[in-house]
Amino acid sequence: QSKDLKGLISLNDKLQFVRDLFNGYSLAYTEAIELLDRLDSFEAADNFLKQNYAAKNSWAEKQDVADKFYEILNRRFTK
Repeated sequence: QSKDLKGLISLNDKLQFVRDLFNGYSLAYTEAIELLDRLDSFEAADNFLKQNYAAKNSWAEKQDVADKFYEILNRRFTK
């Protein structure tokens, strides 16, 4: 599987995700991406994000950005 999440996310998207989904913490974003890339299913990734970031960082209030992130995440796990 050559598709890795880091490679699928453009710099502009990355900056937006860090700002809106990870409260400006670049390190938290980087850690999350590295962990997500080790998971083997979209469901596992979704659970990981829900447990660790979605509620804590109020993703529901930034639904359009979260949707964009999930769209890329989905591409990562689509064979």
